[in-house]
Amino acid sequence: RWSNEEVLLRVQTHPNEAKHRSVAGTSPLHQAILSFFPVNTIDAIFNADLSAIKARGLFGCTPLHRAAQIAPLEVVNYFIEKASFAFDIPDDSGDLPIHWACRGQNRSLVICAIIDKFPHHSSARNKRGDNPLSSLSKIHNFQWLSKTALCANLTDGQQPLSLLRISSKTKGVNHSRYPLQEYWDNACILAKAVYMHSNGKLQRRESLMMVHVCLSIFECPEHILLLSLRIYPEQLHTADENGNLPLHLATANVSIRCRSVTRYEIISCEGKDWDEAVVSTNEKYEEDNLLEKVLVLHPTAACLANKYSEVPLMLALRSGMTWDSGVDKILFAADNAALHRCGGLYPFMQAAIGDH
Repeated sequence: RWSNEEVLLRVQTHPNEAKHRSVAGTSPLHQAILSFFPVNTIDAIFNADLSAIKARGLFGCTPLHRAAQIAPLEVVNYFIEKASFAFDIPDDSGDLPIHWACRGQNRSLVICAIIDKFPHHSSARNKRGDNPLSSLSKIHNFQWLSKTALCANLTDGQQPLSLLRISSKTKGVNHSRYPLQEYWDNACILAKAVYMHSNGKLQRRESLMMVHVCLSIFECPEHILLLSLRIYPEQLHTADENGNLPLHLATANVSIRCRSVTRYEIISCEGKDWDEAVVSTNEKYEEDNLLEKVLVLHPTAACLANKYSEVPLMLALRSGMTWDSGVDKILFAADNAALHRCGGLYPFMQAAIGDH
């Protein structure tokens, strides 16, 4: 391999070579990124051929796809400043650079940089219909580690957050000391970005509670949602800025109540932790959906109103929930919720007239 100085000299003496393309369409700019050359070398190659930023190599990926996946933060920031338009170019599968960043290692800062500059990319979907959070959730190692954490037993005095230090099953898949922690950090960034973009909110990511975010966004990946419930149990009893508990958000989210809970997860109830209520996968029990899961974890939330005097039953009826899809469970959890009035109307009255 050539040294950095040799490459710089070659670009200066033979600038037309920067326009060369391989049979697969790979450019020297691709190779410079894959070879981890510093920013000054990449800058020289890029300026020798500005069109290289749109060059498509293997799988139709541009140099920015590769940079998002493996390059240092300073290289990604360089392209954000010099070629921001190219971050909107998809590969052959419809993936943007942010999708590729989700597959790399130690990418939290890179994902933050891209999301901060292009917040709408958090909701961008590829040809398979996956946004970056969905793409991240489908990484096999992340799924395996999440399921392991969901079924792990906590010893006395062990905090739920310690579950993020579970080791990887497959050597070489993730070089982080705590791979689940790294995957989870990326999931938190992306889920909160989706939430802020879809709700038009401008606030610090750190101020958002992950349980509330997962229950608010559309089609949050199941193992990410369940893992948030396990490692942040205190958030089940914490209201957001609008006075909404997680149950309020779950009842208002159509994508939550229609989805069943996979049998690898652990059933719990209020007053018990996850490890006191493990259900064997061989034991027959009524299949819960994600809404019922939240209700089981904090049933008394069914009687509590938010700052707008709305109880979960009211939000459920307003969003079109039927008796069989969850109204019966909410009603039985707190029957006085049916008698809670808002603006002089009972929940069933508001459901009958809609928002008019």
